[in-house]
Amino acid sequence: MEAVKIRVAEIEVDPDQPREIYSNMEPLVESIRANGFQPQMAITVRNLPDAETGKKYRTVIGNRRTLACEKSGVTEVWAFIDDDMSEKERYKLQLMENEHRENLTPMNRARAIQKGLDRGISMNRLGKVFAVSLATLKADLELIDLAPALHQFVDNGSLPKEVARKLATSGKVNPGDDGEKVFVPWSPGEQVSVFNNFVKGEEKADKMIAAIQAYIDKQNQQNLFAAAKKQAGESGGLSQARKAIEKLEKAASAYDKKWTGDLNVINSKKRDLEKLKMSMRTLKRIADRTMSQINEFEAMAKINAPKEAIAV
Repeated sequence: MEAVKIRVAEIEVDPDQPREIYSNMEPLVESIRANGFQPQMAITVRNLPDAETGKKYRTVIGNRRTLACEKSGVTEVWAFIDDDMSEKERYKLQLMENEHRENLTPMNRARAIQKGLDRGISMNRLGKVFAVSLATLKADLELIDLAPALHQFVDNGSLPKEVARKLATSGKVNPGDDGEKVFVPWSPGEQVSVFNNFVKGEEKADKMIAAIQAYIDKQNQQNLFAAAKKQAGESGGLSQARKAIEKLEKAASAYDKKWTGDLNVINSKKRDLEKLKMSMRTLKRIADRTMSQINEFEAMAKINAPKEAIAV
């Protein structure tokens, strides 16, 4: 295959390229402006016969060089025209060219990995392209769910990747209708709010993560407490418990007056003793179970009800 000259104005830069941000292009622009676009710099394109934009070609390899030509004022470039590559093969080449030419930003790499998987490229192959372990690839993929507004902070290094992954994979726990706990990931807006309220201002990644986890724990406690309170209100549980306690107190007072301290009275009521013992055993079971639940609740809630939730 031989390189041919094509017009820069007829080239469409591939919108699905792994790299989305091109930095430090000025040296390349100045070099092309001074020396022209040399044959050894040839890009690879494919034909676009039905393009509505009027473009004839789309880049396969050479997005950065094409953009540099546009900035330098060069009107023609050398290019290989290859229409035989599959989409999967094209993306493999793009991944390798971008990774070997200049390190991708963390978010560019995360998106590149996801696009590669979407195109059927295996994790093992992607690991070889990026020269990283499968564990690293999986960790990078967790960044895919990070709020778009936070991408710039990851790429410029002010938001460490491990903290970004914590934000991208965290959420709140809500009780489901069947009593099971349901995990709900944070929305992009909630991620940004947590970032602004708890991450900004911290200098170390471990402190950022600890602050996020403290908020998660507090939020989950509030959600479960609110749900329990709502459920009790809807079922009339609190009201019924108060009424039951009042009845028990009255019954205990009546028992005290009727039965205590006089064996003659007990003897005269001996027909009711078995019924009374059965009632006492039932009351003891209820009391033991209720005390256990109260102790469990106090331990979970640390005696005091949760503080007011922070709005997100």
